[in-house]
Amino acid sequence: MITDFLPKKPAPVKVKIKDWPGLIRKKVWTMIVLTYHLFILYEISPRDPNKEYPKNSSEFSQDQRRQCLEIFKRSEHRVEILERKASTLFQTVNIMSPLFIAVMAYLWKNTRDLSLENTIILISLTVPGLLCLLGAIFASLRVNYIRSLYVPGLQAIIDTEKEALYKYDAQRDGYGLLWCANMNEATSDLRADFLRAGQMLISLALFLLFFLSVTTIFLIKPQASKPTIEQEMVRTNNTLVETIGDLKQAILNCENQLSITQSNQQQFSKDISSCQQTIRKLENRLLQLERKGRGSSP
Repeated sequence: MITDFLPKKPAPVKVKIKDWPGLIRKKVWTMIVLTYHLFILYEISPRDPNKEYPKNSSEFSQDQRRQCLEIFKRSEHRVEILERKASTLFQTVNIMSPLFIAVMAYLWKNTRDLSLENTIILISLTVPGLLCLLGAIFASLRVNYIRSLYVPGLQAIIDTEKEALYKYDAQRDGYGLLWCANMNEATSDLRADFLRAGQMLISLALFLLFFLSVTTIFLIKPQASKPTIEQEMVRTNNTLVETIGDLKQAILNCENQLSITQSNQQQFSKDISSCQQTIRKLENRLLQLERKGRGSSP
C-alpha cells in the first residue's frame, strides 16, 4: 500500500509521574530565561562570524549559487512567519488589555467590603497577571523593533570605491546571499526568543485572568441593581398612596372614637342629672321626717 511509504506521526512520549516535577521545573526555568533575555538590551545588527567563507571561486558552481539562493529564501520565509506571529501576538495583547482592565475596574468597585484574606487572594492574582500582560506588550514591541530582513543591495553590483560595476562572480553572489541568510537567521533566532517569551507571558496572563474571574464569582456577592428614576418615582407614588390611605383610616377611627366619646359624655351627663334629682328627693324626704319628729315631741 502507498501508506507504507509515508512517515508515521510522532510516537507519544511515555512520562512517569515522578518525571513531572522535573519537566515543570524545566518549563519554568525556560520561561524565566526567556523573560530575562526579554529585558536585556541587544545591538541592532548581529555580529559577524568568527571565520570567513572559503575562497575557491574556481570550484564554485552555479548549482552551489542556487543552493545559497534557496537558503536565503528559507531565511526570508522564516522572517515572514515570525512577522505574522508577532502581529498575532500584538492583536492578542490588544484583545486582552481591555478585558483585564474591565476585570480590575470591577474588582476595584466591588471589593471594598471584602475581608483582608480575600483581598490578598485577589491582589495575588491581579498583580502577576498585570505584570505578565505588560511583559507581553513589551515583547511584541521588541519583536517588531528588530530589523526584519537583510537582502543584497547595490554593494553587490557596484564597486563604490572604483565607481564601476563588478564583474559577475557566482561565488561572490552566492556568498552575498549566504551572508544575508545567516544574518536573517541570527535576527530570527533573537526575535523567536522574544516571541516565545511574549507567548508564554500572554498565556500565563490569560490563565490568571480566567482563574481571577472564577475566584471573583465565589468571593463577591452580587449586589442588587440600583432602581431607575422611573422605578423610584413609581415606588414613591405607591408609598404616598399607602400613607394617604392610612391617614384617612386613622381620621375615620378618630372620628368614630370621638362620636363614641361624645355619646358616653351625654350618657354620663344624664346619669349625673339623675343622681342630683335622687339626692334632692332624699333631702326633701329627710326634711319631712325631721319636721314630723319635731311636731311629735312634748
